[in-house]
Amino acid sequence: MGEKKIVDESSKDKIDYKNLYSISNIEEGQILAEIVPGETGQDGKNVLGEILKRKTIKSRPIKVGEGCKIEGNNIIATKTGRPSSKNGILSVNNIYKIQDVDMKSGNINFIGDVQISGNVTENMKVKCGNSIIVEKNVDASTIIAGGEINIRGNAINSTILTGQIDMEKKMYLEQINEYKDNIVKLINAVEKLNESSNNSKKISELVKILIENRYKSIPKLSLGIITHNICKDNEKSQLVDFIRSKMMGLNITKINSLDDLNILKELIENEIDFLEDDMIIPADIYIGYCQDCMVKSTGSIIITRKGQYVSNLTALKDIIFLRDDAVARGGVLSARGNIKLGIVGSPAGVTTKLEVLPEGVITANIAYNSTIFCFGKRSKTLDVSGRKVKAYLNKEGEIIIEKFAL
Repeated sequence: MGEKKIVDESSKDKIDYKNLYSISNIEEGQILAEIVPGETGQDGKNVLGEILKRKTIKSRPIKVGEGCKIEGNNIIATKTGRPSSKNGILSVNNIYKIQDVDMKSGNINFIGDVQISGNVTENMKVKCGNSIIVEKNVDASTIIAGGEINIRGNAINSTILTGQIDMEKKMYLEQINEYKDNIVKLINAVEKLNESSNNSKKISELVKILIENRYKSIPKLSLGIITHNICKDNEKSQLVDFIRSKMMGLNITKINSLDDLNILKELIENEIDFLEDDMIIPADIYIGYCQDCMVKSTGSIIITRKGQYVSNLTALKDIIFLRDDAVARGGVLSARGNIKLGIVGSPAGVTTKLEVLPEGVITANIAYNSTIFCFGKRSKTLDVSGRKVKAYLNKEGEIIIEKFAL
């Protein structure tokens, strides 16, 4: 977890991009973080004087990983190492330091952080559970990290991948999606039976009969959800409370109306939204310059120096070129957030493809003709080069490219 130095891009002072990040280590016994308890909000009013109910936010339990412990409202390091925060879990990682990764050292596969003070030479592989820092260059090699990657020099003809998916949460998400599908089918079946003129049974009786005869997996899925949350110290969640009180055993008789089932459906959907946002562990990639590379990040990709040439860059957040004169020439740059570039393409009309979601924004200091701007499934090729370029999708679904003449 490096300490980021604040960069004023409008300043005329010289920026040392090679030392944009400093390494921060921590000693045993030091305080890593302070826990500040949240406060429940209050109902409010809109301009018409109508009551607006406060939103309830699912609180995340404080968790610590290796090398940490909780004492009161403080999180304390239990060993010397490099602090890390991934998916809200604080830990202190061991650091593996090496000069060069080459045939002499062999490939690196380490659970903590890796710091390489020299180069990664041809056909080598570096893989670690947390962050990787390469002070110089990476040549025709593979770099894979669970955390942040920082390549201070150049990356040539290499594959660079970072970030993780929480597989345990992924499995739980699959389970809860199956639960939702069954509950939706149950609601539809109850509605049809309830509308029947021959029906004289209570809603709870209909639910019980349908679960016993048609949706037999619901009790097992209900128990699985409760068990998962107990193991995660989250047994006081609204979803768990509802399942316990109205979906387990004889408690099904406490279902009084379809509204109860719709409340359950809403609680499940909230849980799914929470898990989908929380499942991917974001990690950024910093590279000085890359050429003929495949770079994929669950966070952002930040190009700190000269730019990229015929590389494929994919980021689940943003792609950012820090320098106005950094060049993006050829290749495909795809981001789920925004793209901010220096110079795109070349006067010769080299095709460079820029992709974002419909709500994304693409900006560049200079963009040359033949640059392709993509917003979702829509695309537009720049026919006349320009400067101070800003591209976006308007409310009518048209791609707008604002620019000044070169």
